[in-house]
Amino acid sequence: MKTATWWPPTFHKCRDMANIPPRPLGANFYGVFLHPSSWGTWDFDADWKAQIDACKSVGANFVVFWGSVFDAQADLPLYLSRRRQLVEYIGSQGMYCLTYASYGPNDWGGITISQAITIWESDAALLSKYPHVVGYVPIDEPFLSAWSDATVVTNCANAYAAIRAVVPANFPVCAAPIGRAGDVFAYTGSAKTELDSVAAYCDFFAYHPFATVSGSQLDAVRAAYSGKQIMLPSTVAIDYPNAAIATVLASCMDIVGTNDVRGMGYWLAYDFNANTWGMFTVSSGVFSERASTTAAFRDNLPTFPARQHRRYPGKPRLSHLQSWGYK
Repeated sequence: MKTATWWPPTFHKCRDMANIPPRPLGANFYGVFLHPSSWGTWDFDADWKAQIDACKSVGANFVVFWGSVFDAQADLPLYLSRRRQLVEYIGSQGMYCLTYASYGPNDWGGITISQAITIWESDAALLSKYPHVVGYVPIDEPFLSAWSDATVVTNCANAYAAIRAVVPANFPVCAAPIGRAGDVFAYTGSAKTELDSVAAYCDFFAYHPFATVSGSQLDAVRAAYSGKQIMLPSTVAIDYPNAAIATVLASCMDIVGTNDVRGMGYWLAYDFNANTWGMFTVSSGVFSERASTTAAFRDNLPTFPARQHRRYPGKPRLSHLQSWGYK
């Protein structure tokens, strides 16, 4: 059995939380990307706790959440205290999490890359102390921003180096998540050039698949980067309502635990706009299940310890007793 490469056996203790999970001894991650909420105007119960509670209620063991360099630049100590509150609540619910520390650079409101890196250094140093925070993504989809490809590489390299300098050696960072139309896992032509240019700044690869996927689509990437772990933190965000929602969601969930894919998150907890159908509906602050989405999510959740894959007979789901870093 291989040595786990991501999570050390010891970690900095932060605060006593009765239900906080350990560094994942083996969770595969099935969850939801939380709806972006303000870090400046703060209503924790309404904006964050309600989403987390709703996600847990349908069986999610994992959430993904945004950060904001704009709000952080306005008041970094306040921002970090609110990040701590959020992460500690997630841990208290026995759940894991991953943060996207900023939107794409087109939405930074004038914040420079140097200012952003200073923020991420403080933010990552804080969050990496929590054993249930499974990684850190500083920049969302940089190749889809106004930056040139050369600027993407330079900025991702600088961000990665700065963050790696302040987090434990085994805490993973992905500086450049990949989103694109069509086959998001493509590894030919410009798609190959993009991935190769930032692979050194990704301890794991993060992809955003918005259509039906299969494990075989990852064969070329896995052959080129043997052992590199893969996350699908943002999935299924195509125009809905749509009859394909259950099929797309099932395909994204079913490759978790195979093909080096360790986890996924459904985009989004609730409707972002008319074309993005959330996991829940919200009326007067009350979260209600959207039957078509939550039913598909529940139907494709594994049971622990391992059960057989529905679509990959003979391939068991990993149990909570196996390390995320083990083959």
